[in-house]
Amino acid sequence: MARSHAVGGAALAVLAAAGPAHAQAAPPLSARLRPAVRVDAIVARYTSLHGGVSVGVPLGAYVRLETTVAGGPVMRGDGTEFSARTDAIARFLLDPFDQFRYSPYAGAGASLRFDEGRRGQLVAVLGVEGRRRGTFRPGFEVGLGGGVRIGFALRQLR
Repeated sequence: MARSHAVGGAALAVLAAAGPAHAQAAPPLSARLRPAVRVDAIVARYTSLHGGVSVGVPLGAYVRLETTVAGGPVMRGDGTEFSARTDAIARFLLDPFDQFRYSPYAGAGASLRFDEGRRGQLVAVLGVEGRRRGTFRPGFEVGLGGGVRIGFALRQLR
């Protein structure tokens, strides 16, 4: 009986000391980050055109969190001024494994605008990513958040 407890204890110690296999280990965060460039028009009382950069990270198989920093002109009745924004939008992908030519998605998040002071807004988007072009995939989206948003993104893939 004591011998079986010793063998069992030794087996548990070996299992507890063993780390995950290479295929089971999650890649480091830097390997999962996906950069993108984008252009967005936000049509409201004052229309703005923003160019920006984004970084996306998977939060699971179907969800990607994308943060964006963008800026550009805002057209007012008396001329143009500089406008900037930062977004954090979680996108739910309907085809996360690239099985189809086009991949629709829906997203929601928040945006912080910097023109006439600082304003926060909720954002909702619907979009579709097109066919892969080398290591990039284009995407087109429309949404609401501070006005009607129309955007184009070029996201880097693995």
